[in-house]
Amino acid sequence: MQNVVQRIQIRGVNYTSLYKKLAMQSPKTLSLITKTHEHLCCCLFNAHQHTSIMKALLLLAITTLTSFSVYAQNDSYIRFEIRNAGVNVEGMFTEYETDIDIDPKDLSNATFKGTISVESIDTGIRKRDKDLKKKSYFDIDNYPEISFELTSIKAKSEGGGYDVKGNITIKDVTKSVSFDAIKVRVSDELYIKGELTLNRRDFNVGGSSIMLSDELKASFRLPTKN
Repeated sequence: MQNVVQRIQIRGVNYTSLYKKLAMQSPKTLSLITKTHEHLCCCLFNAHQHTSIMKALLLLAITTLTSFSVYAQNDSYIRFEIRNAGVNVEGMFTEYETDIDIDPKDLSNATFKGTISVESIDTGIRKRDKDLKKKSYFDIDNYPEISFELTSIKAKSEGGGYDVKGNITIKDVTKSVSFDAIKVRVSDELYIKGELTLNRRDFNVGGSSIMLSDELKASFRLPTKN
């Protein structure tokens, strides 16, 4: 079945890539996708006999696969979500470098900085990823990285966690951002976790598109030394 899946691409969706990522989800999810692929493959290779069934299953497969997050539950991640044409599009960056050291006893010397390779953007659809790298979006030929550097951090008085402020640079624009962050322990490793909202137009990403939402939600979980 997997060899068949490797040869199937619909509307630019690379099902091999999606299958590998979704295989890391729950057993129920994997079972559902496996059964969907099996039915899909049978219909594709018997299309002349089952045209109507094939169309129905193609729609089911596309709906099923795209209804799940395209990313697996990795310990460390940088993800984003934005609405496009009324549909939530989720993605991630798979290549990044960070240097984070937040000692609660010495916040004045805290370090929180990192760079993201925009080339590593992954929304689960190759054509869309290719478009996002073009000049009207991230323009990776001229701006291959996104960067962040801490400017201040304070312990929250209630509920724990931190108030974080820093500068994020996308393309040739640098903006000050602020967000809440907490420390979490995963697999005996310590991480800093948080989320923030950005306006893509502030960074000249996506132009004046009315189909694409202005607001983008980013989330992360990154290793910290303390």
